[in-house]
Amino acid sequence: MSSSTSSSEQDARIVEKVSAGLDAAQGGGPRRGTWLRIAAALIVCLLAIDLGVREFILPQSRDFSNIRDFPRRAAELLRSPGRKLAVLGNSAVYKGVDAELLTGTLADRQVRNLHAEAFPADDSRMVDWYCMVDRYLWQNENSVDVLVVCFFDQQLADSKSSQVGRLAHWFALRSDWPILFDCCLTGTAERADFLISTVWTSFAVRSRLRERTLALFVPDYKNYFRELNAAQLKQPRSQAASTPSSPPPYRLLSSLLARAAERRTRLVFVAFPRQPSADPSADPQGYSLDEEALRLIRAAGMDFIDLRRVDGLTRETYEDFIHLTRPPRQMDNDDRPRGRSQNRAD
Repeated sequence: MSSSTSSSEQDARIVEKVSAGLDAAQGGGPRRGTWLRIAAALIVCLLAIDLGVREFILPQSRDFSNIRDFPRRAAELLRSPGRKLAVLGNSAVYKGVDAELLTGTLADRQVRNLHAEAFPADDSRMVDWYCMVDRYLWQNENSVDVLVVCFFDQQLADSKSSQVGRLAHWFALRSDWPILFDCCLTGTAERADFLISTVWTSFAVRSRLRERTLALFVPDYKNYFRELNAAQLKQPRSQAASTPSSPPPYRLLSSLLARAAERRTRLVFVAFPRQPSADPSADPQGYSLDEEALRLIRAAGMDFIDLRRVDGLTRETYEDFIHLTRPPRQMDNDDRPRGRSQNRAD
């Protein structure tokens, strides 16, 4: 409520300034006044659209509703007594990680006074997680004690964000801009997109608005889009098998590891499981890991857990390539998946 109120007040101040400018420009002749009124009308329309998107469209999106609640949940976690644990990852974390169940399981193993929260974001990767940690989980001198990063394939490598608008508007701080411009947002168009998205909500979420519009008019669009995302997730593995490529850079990962050491935050990187392949000749691990990423984690003294192959996860356990049909809380004790191998990096 406070965020919507402040946004409305900001819009009102902009309209007042535009009106004041119009009054001051009356001495410039009728033509100039006409153009200024047209410009003012356009600004008012854009502000109204922006307000409508914030108040009516975003609350209908699970991803954006979740992200808009990050500040409150992160603040509560950082204020909580005892040890603090946060989980980051893409949409697979929604059903793949149950923070309350995790807390209870660790309590049974004599890990007491622990508070855990999951902060998933659809189609996110290292560039998003790097900024999310900076903005929400490392505030002044207050930091989480343990940070769990759930990833697939090459998601720890430097890469462009799948949603530049979301990165700019909700994740990145101004202090993050230099490293983002240096390694992930290298083109003029990408940087312009990023900068405009920092102040214009409708522009930042325009791809999501397009998807919602298509879903209204194109039959079965959501299933098509889900299958398209699954195909894109499979793409890195097939490309790596067919074409040689230079090793990916890990500047963001290296920076995150160094800053976590300064903050005394323990990092735990978890290679998440995928839906098992129907092809019996396929690699049972699902995908390969980059040894350079593991070397950096090991050198920093942080932890790595390999959950690519998990007992109890079958093709029927998944609704698609990476999403479980139901969270672990809704599974019987005997049916809950258990990691086959848990490898520390040290």
